[in-house]
Amino acid sequence: METLDKTQKFNRTVPCPICGEEYSITYKKCPFCNGKEPPKPASAPMEEYIFDIEVPGPLSFEDTEIPEEAPTPTPPPAVPPVNRGKGGRRLQKKGGFGRFLAWLLSILIILAAGYIVVTKVAPIVMPLIQERFFSGDKEGEEGTEADPPETGPIPFGFVEDDIVLTEFDQKQDVELTMEPEDAALEVDFESSDDHVVKISSGGTLIAQAEGTATITATREDGETATCQVTCSFASAQEGDGTGDGTGDPVGDPTEGGTVGETTETPETPPAIGAAFSLNRDDFTLMAGENFPMKVVGSDKAATWSIADESVATISATGLVKYVGPGTTKITCTIDGASITCVVRCR
Repeated sequence: METLDKTQKFNRTVPCPICGEEYSITYKKCPFCNGKEPPKPASAPMEEYIFDIEVPGPLSFEDTEIPEEAPTPTPPPAVPPVNRGKGGRRLQKKGGFGRFLAWLLSILIILAAGYIVVTKVAPIVMPLIQERFFSGDKEGEEGTEADPPETGPIPFGFVEDDIVLTEFDQKQDVELTMEPEDAALEVDFESSDDHVVKISSGGTLIAQAEGTATITATREDGETATCQVTCSFASAQEGDGTGDGTGDPVGDPTEGGTVGETTETPETPPAIGAAFSLNRDDFTLMAGENFPMKVVGSDKAATWSIADESVATISATGLVKYVGPGTTKITCTIDGASITCVVRCR
């Protein structure tokens, strides 16, 4: 018996035993006649089949011709039955491993898409959803946070409005406040009294003498700012046993005490009957500079004198002039009462 593969099996046709049409074996029955015989025509009346035969003589079986019977048609060869399933539908091909592979690939694609959504898309989308739909509820529960105060433009000025220098020749840089975009503008500094405190072009203060002065900063665009500088430091006294004229203490600090202990120097008692003061009690002169001394608290005539004229000189009106480097002392006397002032020439 011939063995057919699947392709030959599905492409094979058979003739219909009823209508004679050929059809594929994938059909359960012939699609042309639906496996049913056509209806037979109605039988004719008996009269139509009566023949008028003239018989010339008596009939005999010898003279009668008996027609031969028609040959019986040969039936078609029998076709082995084929299991074609139910109904008239075509049989579906079965691909077992291919269908399983397609199913597994679909599952993997779904899992990969879910991973991307959870790890990449959700962190971006969820904050937007919460801000859009749930921000009102959160503010209602926790209360609306107070908005930070609005800050206006940063004014131009000094960080410290009042600066105190406690040592002679002490240096300190001033700091300014301004908008970041104005930082490139040039700033000029000026001191109201260079004898008390000087300031460099870069904004460095230099203490010169005890007193108070005003520092003015002028920006390139015309903006100005001011601060007050006070110089307050102990002045060295010449000839009073507390110094050697240079501002440094004299004597052995270990005499009359233990090493490391500080011996307090008693303050110089004010002059008896001195009901006046001077505009400076310690100041510094640079080469070529002059400084006017003034009496405060008395209108009487004052007598001026200076201890070392090689350092500085003073006129009868109290004008001090620079002569050479060193330190000396000015004495002002009114009605027998005297008061002194230290002069440092650099």
